Parts: sequence; C-alpha cells; structure tokens
Amino acid sequence: PAYRDGYLGSGDFHCVNRIQAVPGDESVQDAYERRIALKYLNGHLGRLPVVLAARPAREFGVFAPLAQLRLESTVNQRPLLPAAIGLGVYYVLVILAVYGALTLRRRHLPLVPFVGIFVELVVTAMATFGQTRYRAPFEVVLVVLAAVAIDALVARGRGSSAPNAKDREAPEAPSRSGLNPV
Repeated sequence: PAYRDGYLGSGDFHCVNRIQAVPGDESVQDAYERRIALKYLNGHLGRLPVVLAARPAREFGVFAPLAQLRLESTVNQRPLLPAAIGLGVYYVLVILAVYGALTLRRRHLPLVPFVGIFVELVVTAMATFGQTRYRAPFEVVLVVLAAVAIDALVARGRGSSAPNAKDREAPEAPSRSGLNPV
C-alpha cells in the first residue's frame, strides 16, 4: 500500500501486523519477512520511480501536505491544528529562505552547507519513507536563510545594501592586550 493510494511515498505498517509468525528465532522471522517484502517490491517495480519521488515530496510538504498531516495525526497522534499552523509557517519560511539563498548567491557566499543538508534528507527519504518530522534538520537551514532574507529586506528598507563578500574588509586583528589601537 505504500506504493499507491493515500500512503504513496509514506509507510503502511499495518501490513507488517498481518504477517504471520513462523517457527524459529528472530533471524528466521526476519528472513521470512524479507522474502515477503522483496516479493512485494518486485511486483511493483514499475511504481518505484513514482514512490521515490513521492517520499521526499511528502517530507518537504510538496506532495499531499494536508493528507500527510491527517496521516501523521492518525498514526503518530500529532495534533492536527498545531500541525496545520506549523505547515503554514513552514511555507512562509521556505519563501523567505529562497530569498535568503538568492541573497547569499548575489554576495558570492557559499550555499554548499545548506544544499548538503537538503540532499542528505532527499536521499534518506528516498531510501525510507517521507515523513514531516524527518525534515527537522532542514528547518534549521530554512531559519538561517530566512534570517538572511529578513536582514537583506530590512537593509533594503533603510536604503542601504549589505556589501558583497569581496567588498568587505577583513576585521582588524586584536592587539595583545585584547583592545584594538585607536
């Protein structure tokens, strides 16, 4: 079911509960469940590209965001109203973060650390399943980039613009006493 319907890109752990126990220790049960999982996967290989795209899309609130909130409310007992408000705040942060990233690019500052976290989360979601809580490290990135955007917008409103990185002067090194000479 994680390859179709309302669970596409997510996980449906009800199917695990339907698997009968087999005689033997945990390794025997694990081997049995692995055979069932691989049989399911092989029977649905044509859906794999769709699922691999849906997983990070779910995680980042792009694919079926309201359905994802309802699913997490049911499965994880996550309160729906605060989750919906959080989704709205997340979208505002995304917009500001895009502006912040563009600001950093205009200043010739690197975006590699931010992109690295994003790529890591996309790959992880593709390998597992998409769930909102797994994007938490990326939300830190969004806050930092949104702060850059807000700073740039405030500076623009004051009529000044932040200098480009290449125009910035290196700070003076402190003297031995810890005070800069006057």
